[in-house]
Amino acid sequence: MKILFVVSSFPKLSETFILNQITGLIDLGVDVEILAFQPIYNIENHPTVAQYHLLEKVHYVNLPQSYLKRLAVGLKICLQHPKQALQQLNILKNGWYALTLRSLSLLPKMGNLDPSYDVIISHYGPNGVVVEQMKQAGFWPNSQHYTFFHGYDLTAFRRRWGHKPYQILVQSDCQIRAISHYFKKQLSDLGIPDARLAVHHMGIDCEKIKPEKSIIKSPKTLSLVTVGRLVEKKGMDQAILTLAALKQRAITAELTIIGGGALSAQLHALVHALKLDAYVYFMGEQDQIVVQKVIQAADVVILMSHISGQGDMEGIPVVLMEAMAQAKPVLSTYHSGIPELIQSEENGWLVPVDDYQAAADQLKIIATNLAQIEPIRKAARLKIETDFNNRVLNQQLYDELSARTCYAK
Repeated sequence: MKILFVVSSFPKLSETFILNQITGLIDLGVDVEILAFQPIYNIENHPTVAQYHLLEKVHYVNLPQSYLKRLAVGLKICLQHPKQALQQLNILKNGWYALTLRSLSLLPKMGNLDPSYDVIISHYGPNGVVVEQMKQAGFWPNSQHYTFFHGYDLTAFRRRWGHKPYQILVQSDCQIRAISHYFKKQLSDLGIPDARLAVHHMGIDCEKIKPEKSIIKSPKTLSLVTVGRLVEKKGMDQAILTLAALKQRAITAELTIIGGGALSAQLHALVHALKLDAYVYFMGEQDQIVVQKVIQAADVVILMSHISGQGDMEGIPVVLMEAMAQAKPVLSTYHSGIPELIQSEENGWLVPVDDYQAAADQLKIIATNLAQIEPIRKAARLKIETDFNNRVLNQQLYDELSARTCYAK
């Protein structure tokens, strides 16, 4: 079976869920290629990128970030492919999103791509839109198409571009997969018929992440870690405020923040203003191995997710899955699909969004009772093994794709 993955950029450190799905299907014997609109130049990639020779499998569109440069490239494409270009720039059909020129920029690359992939998997709704536009233009006529929705594509994207771009997915035969039941309902409300809509969780490899077996003792200093891009929806400011609130409760604690992003300077300033410089450690972006080692050394993993001012929301954060797979105590918020992963006081803890005082209260209880939470730690690991096990999820996806192609057993 030959599959093309369509992604916005590759290899993106924060999108381990896509990387794990790609390598999982390769392990099952799938011939994989990747189409990415832009390259990512990391200081160090996840080890699996080299292990699976993934960079050799990538076709880059090299879509310019600058819109002026994009217009110049687009004009050249219009002269080379006038009929197809007009189809891609149809605002009445595709909405104002057509003017991003993403689908137009793909036209010159089509000659380098296999015209007969068995399956095309688009991650994020906008990439699914581009693939459907290509299919309507006559490309990939016999390829099955799946589009996975993760969060941004149903929140901030829709707030900016409206519903119009997704009408092509509503009217197509593309199979739509939501990564949570929360987003499945939104897709249903958008008009995706039930026959083409289902939930498929992202997951992690439980075989590679072993649970911590020793009983945790209450530490002198409570070690907290939070992982994610330094963007508004991740609630990194709330994590810092939670640390300050813990100190007001006479709990000695420290916070490690892993991730990079636009809010780095703002978060450093907040730490300094709260006089927490000696207690907060910024590690920047790290690969999966480093992240898992830091989680292993921590007492509790927290993620204070909330909706951003632009309407962006989480899906179900992979870092929480990785922590729970280690049987590590986790604390997060009642936000988006997170309650589908964490059932409060059963396999972790949830607090209201933006309530860092409640988070501090709960962490104080956890800090003084770490040795008594073994059932919660075991339940956390079991939840991942049962519902978020990548090997099971990838096998389910492989079986479904096989059933829809000539590779059905």
